[in-house]
Amino acid sequence: MESNQQLNDITQRFVSFLKARRLRKTPERMAILEEVTGCGSHFEVEDIYTRLDSKGYHVSRATVYSTIELLCQCGITRRLLFDMHQSYYELTGRNHIHLVCMECGRIKEVDEPEAGENLLQMRFPGFSTSYCSSIVYGVCSRCQRRARAAAKEKKKNS
Repeated sequence: MESNQQLNDITQRFVSFLKARRLRKTPERMAILEEVTGCGSHFEVEDIYTRLDSKGYHVSRATVYSTIELLCQCGITRRLLFDMHQSYYELTGRNHIHLVCMECGRIKEVDEPEAGENLLQMRFPGFSTSYCSSIVYGVCSRCQRRARAAAKEKKKNS
């Protein structure tokens, strides 16, 4: 959740972005922006569509997808690919590491600003870096406990 000043800054940034590209500031785009800034964590396009629909604000999925793409271009959100099948999004602004459990799919954020800053400082020939996303894959403690309990149960029943 963002503070009122941060929300105003984000809104102004998006409005300026739209104006510079001669795109309209529509009520749908602004409602989508409001939902995106209200997300406390990672979200999928479908999450935003469902939240708007549940509030009685009917907007097409295509509009949600295209607006979130504009928010990415504007630098307000960024696309994350934790697997090859689904895009997730989050607000930009803080460097952190994503820990992804390969068993249950749970995603945990760990604040580690130096790691992201160090990666952004690196130079790669013929490549201009926009942002970095650090993803570490493994097995979460909950899934580790379940596996140990299942192994213990299996050993007990053998």
